Amino acid sequence: RHTRCLSDWSSDVCSSDLSIVVVSSGLSAVQAVRSRLLDPPVLAVLLAAVVPTAVLGAATTAIVPRREFQIGFSLFMFAMAGYLLLPRRELIAERLRGWRRLVETREGTVLYTFPVLRGVIAAAGASYVSSLAGIGGGPLYTPLEIRVMRMPVMLAVPTAHVVVTALAVSGLALHLATGHIGAPLYDAPWLAIGSLAGNPLGRRVGRRLREGPVIRLLVVGIVIVAARTAWGAL
Repeated sequence: RHTRCLSDWSSDVCSSDLSIVVVSSGLSAVQAVRSRLLDPPVLAVLLAAVVPTAVLGAATTAIVPRREFQIGFSLFMFAMAGYLLLPRRELIAERLRGWRRLVETREGTVLYTFPVLRGVIAAAGASYVSSLAGIGGGPLYTPLEIRVMRMPVMLAVPTAHVVVTALAVSGLALHLATGHIGAPLYDAPWLAIGSLAGNPLGRRVGRRLREGPVIRLLVVGIVIVAARTAWGAL
């Protein structure tokens, strides 16, 4: 949906794609806040990591060679899809090192352990790549939060919406401030309407799915993005 920037390496196109992400993910972020399926202290740490790196990614869009980035990005996405298909070890939160979190939600009490250093590095890296590519970061953040940051699915998906909205706003703000307002931005409202139309259905499906189906759907989406990016590099 938001991969035009990967095929047309233009700051104007990237700003258009990020504007669509702001609208679609922003609505989901509002719903996430209202549902209270968030861990505010951990969310604050992630936002502190993603905002500056998102700005840096937007600033270097015109500097990084397009074809080389497309090839590297597609290989990375294929590798992530393979990683997500690997069997996950069952880990006990009490035995893990990190920031132990006990979160009270409407769905009940959630216990998990957040690896601070690893989580911040993963969030910052994904933010830079996502902003550079103009894709928002949904295909990156949700699997990272589930597998690398050990976040339960019920918290990972809403948290990803808030984080993706923050990085998209940061990257878009820089593009607009530097005058990247061209013809591609005029298409954004129509594309945003399509994103908003599918948003409620996506939220309903996401609430009903457990981790296994969510991971498999993410793998499908990641492979599609990787294949389109690789094709564009040919």
